[in-house]
Amino acid sequence: MSKDDSSAAEVDKFVDVLSLHYNFLYGDAIYQINKNRETKLRRPAEMPLVSDIEKAKDYTVSRMKALVEDEYLHWTKHEYIELRDLAASRLTLFNARRGGEPARLGITNWLDAKSDLWLSQDRLSNMPQPDRSLCAELKIMYQTGKGNNLASFLVPQDTYKALDKLNDPAIRNDCGVSPTNSYLFPRLRKIF
Repeated sequence: MSKDDSSAAEVDKFVDVLSLHYNFLYGDAIYQINKNRETKLRRPAEMPLVSDIEKAKDYTVSRMKALVEDEYLHWTKHEYIELRDLAASRLTLFNARRGGEPARLGITNWLDAKSDLWLSQDRLSNMPQPDRSLCAELKIMYQTGKGNNLASFLVPQDTYKALDKLNDPAIRNDCGVSPTNSYLFPRLRKIF
């Protein structure tokens, strides 16, 4: 930019040398980071306590139920955002996913799951009873993942009504969700 070709040539040389010796310089550190991630972080001692997971689940489910079943609740951005965060949290933890993945789910993903679009009725009728009852208790959503793969999300029954409420066009309109926003967990403009 400043027409200093000699300095630019020096930077190019440095980048070339760095790329040639990158593995020699950083290979051991990268290997150690990956090894720690694969072994240490997955040990049972590093996992959260089952009681803590139960507390998070119980709070999430009970609060979602309270919001959804309150027939006198006037829906504002505050309530919508709380329900959105609770439902996204429930799906994230239930499916052991990273937080950004459920956030990309669209309304059509939920509508497809509600109509059992992804379940073959022929296969369901031929399943053994325990598997058939499990399919009746869960809905499955798919979204595009990395590459050409689909990422699946199981939706437990305790989340159905919350997702329906988040998808209700009247509530979305009252809470300031743009009609063109096709996300199941939309981000709203600032409340303040």
